[in-house]
Amino acid sequence: MSALKVFTSLILVFVAAAGAPRAQGQLAPAATRSDTSAAARARRALRELERLETGLAARRDTTDLGRRSEQKRRLVATRLALDTAVLAAPDGRITIAVLQREYPGAAILREYEAWRLLLDGEPAEALVRFDGLLRASRRESALLRGRARALEALQREPDATMAWERLLDADPSSAEAFEALWRRHQVAGSLGTFHHSIQRLRLLHPGDTVLLAREVRVLQGLGLPDSAAAIVRRFTGGT
Repeated sequence: MSALKVFTSLILVFVAAAGAPRAQGQLAPAATRSDTSAAARARRALRELERLETGLAARRDTTDLGRRSEQKRRLVATRLALDTAVLAAPDGRITIAVLQREYPGAAILREYEAWRLLLDGEPAEALVRFDGLLRASRRESALLRGRARALEALQREPDATMAWERLLDADPSSAEAFEALWRRHQVAGSLGTFHHSIQRLRLLHPGDTVLLAREVRVLQGLGLPDSAAAIVRRFTGGT
């Protein structure tokens, strides 16, 4: 096997594992029993995050890197706690309602309410929440992913396809968006159109090996292995 073929095979394996969604937004399986300690951890995490964000908002100097770093750490901890207390627990719907009464202004709780609605088989209500959050989004990619999942669950085409395209534009590394669009274009016989979209993203991100591998996959799907090999050669500087 030539070195070019080996490299092409390796990047195809690489893209299969790349861009996996984070824990937040994955519809977690229900736990077998209520985890009240998880709800308590979520409450504590929210309290600490709120205290930190209030302190940052009160400061004139918004370039305090130490505090910003701590805010990010607290946000990650809060999401991990909410993943367990709201998405994984069978009484997560009750937990999110209680937390929203305690922290009525917390956007993160509105986001988790939307994910829980989607988990509970209420995509129409989830879609309303995601659309509202996207109007003032600070985590656009995660919300776009939720919106696309809700539209797909509602079987609303072409809206779902457009939502996945919007997510891929916002987050070219999204494996979920790529796979959703790959399936649609394969069924529709429109992989050529999909190839144009991937080409456009590669022009914007020329050094992205994930996008390179995806273009190779689409070209192979179109029955154009020579074209796939050619773009790999150009990327690697081969002849």
